[in-house]
Amino acid sequence: AQDPSCRVCIIGHTSEEGTEDYNQTLSTQRAVAVQNYMIGRGVMKPRIPAIGLGERCQLYPESSRVENRRVEFRRLQENESCPTDCSR
Repeated sequence: AQDPSCRVCIIGHTSEEGTEDYNQTLSTQRAVAVQNYMIGRGVMKPRIPAIGLGERCQLYPESSRVENRRVEFRRLQENESCPTDCSR
């Protein structure tokens, strides 16, 4: 069963290719695409806020660009907002 009190932030990321502005836009588009998919399957938008962090939160060095092109899900506590930095 779905827990209506559960909120999950959808966080888009990019590799370091491209300009910083382009990567910020791309990461946001990536997160919103997942958000729209979930909305299309019945999840209410307020439960799944989306944010793009661009190239700021690299997992691997530049030689592993594919792994940095990702979307992460982070469960939010009550009244918590999506992160705006790389802290876990």
